[in-house]
Amino acid sequence: MKTHTSGEGMEAWRQTKTWLLAGAMALCSTWATAAFTTADLQASGDGLLTLDDASGLAWLDLSATRGLSVAQVGASEWLAQGFRFATHAELDDLVSRATSHLDVIDAMGGWAAAPDLSAYMGGPTTVLAGAVGGGGVDEAGQVPLVTLWLTRETVISPGGDVLTDYSPTTPIAISGPVGSPGDVWSALSPELREDLLAYQAQSGSSQSLGDFLRRRDALVALDASSPDFGVFLVRNVTAVPEPVTWAMMGLGLVGLWGLRRRRV
Repeated sequence: MKTHTSGEGMEAWRQTKTWLLAGAMALCSTWATAAFTTADLQASGDGLLTLDDASGLAWLDLSATRGLSVAQVGASEWLAQGFRFATHAELDDLVSRATSHLDVIDAMGGWAAAPDLSAYMGGPTTVLAGAVGGGGVDEAGQVPLVTLWLTRETVISPGGDVLTDYSPTTPIAISGPVGSPGDVWSALSPELREDLLAYQAQSGSSQSLGDFLRRRDALVALDASSPDFGVFLVRNVTAVPEPVTWAMMGLGLVGLWGLRRRRV
């Protein structure tokens, strides 16, 4: 029987640890750079869950609760399935990161605005509105109602004229109530307004302000319901090893098996 020195065994073990460490670092990097993904809940292809890797939460599409009140959802099967009412802080965190991942508004069950609303907003608009029941109720028995409007290629000007051509490289997020085209213009930073006016003066052409994510916070009663809003529900994501995870585990086991063979 062939034997090896303890030094050779230690060297093999160091090599195996190096592989495992490299795999763990690659895996951590994958999770850190991930953002929002869609997953199925009840049937293949339903896409009812939006997974937020940063918070570890799975958001139920608002299409599943549209037309239901907070009270009705509280008595439904959703809570029995492990969901709970999202808190205002959790929604604020999600919205803050949605400004750089705007497709999440559609993925979470956003619906197309009526043509007249889209025209008023200045471009094709998606609406996402839901009650936030995870922070308790106020003295009047109400909870927050958050409405988000995502308008693609918004066209607007100080005088309400249609603008086309100018597209910022990053989305513009405006917090506060939605108003007239003049209100939206006034919500822009002075620097951006100056840039747009300078561009218009130099080029003699019209401009587009790109994509806008607008937000409005209101209050709604626990028993109030409407086809225009749902209820934000979340549950913790159950971590399931992905193929890359299994691959790293396999490499580690192969390394350990090889080390054992060398010691025999």
